Amino acid sequence: MFAWGKVAFGLAVCGLFLSACASGGTGSGKPLIISRETDAHFQRYMHDVQQGRAGAFAVNEAGNAAFYSYCESGSCNGQYNFSSKAIQGCEKFGRGRCVILAANGVVKRPYTVGDPSVALPPPSGSNPDFVSADRIREELIGNSIVEANYDGRIWAEYYDPNGTLRGRTEDGRLFDGTWKIEGNTLCVDYHSIARDWCGQFADASDGSIDYYRDGRFRKNYSRTVLQDGNPQKL
Repeated sequence: MFAWGKVAFGLAVCGLFLSACASGGTGSGKPLIISRETDAHFQRYMHDVQQGRAGAFAVNEAGNAAFYSYCESGSCNGQYNFSSKAIQGCEKFGRGRCVILAANGVVKRPYTVGDPSVALPPPSGSNPDFVSADRIREELIGNSIVEANYDGRIWAEYYDPNGTLRGRTEDGRLFDGTWKIEGNTLCVDYHSIARDWCGQFADASDGSIDYYRDGRFRKNYSRTVLQDGNPQKL
């Protein structure tokens, strides 16, 4: 029989907050940058397949979602395409295209492990082109931000056009607050959780969204976190 493992992470954090990286892998191609959580998942996979099992480990190109499949016993007999199952499982998270990092116990792509505790500053001399207030209103207001953490639990918040917001934390607690847009800056005032913030947004080169606060890059959002309307019924 075959088995699988999966992991997905909050897009606000994983894979894009880097400090010094530790290299890993001997495969070919452009190195992937994976989060420490993804690497921990990968090491579990490598431990499993080093017991003589067949399998494959897939990761998205942002390094913050992964899925693996492997044969739990010697009875698989080549009947499963582990690479295909790993990629399909990884891409179901909606975090973009996934690739095979390892097949069986062989690393197919070189990779580095990032430290998610330190934000990577923008390149020296760069001046992000922040999106306008009109675009923030068009893409966010009346819609929702919906994110999954490493074990699949959902953080969601709905931005009501009346200037309020309603949300739910990963552990199911409901919260509310208000939002306002001043210039190209969005500010959120939560009434029941101490996470108030103001910031700007810029388009990343891969089509995702970079978030800045106090002029510094803070985190990256996949565009898939923006969902039309109020799908979580907040």
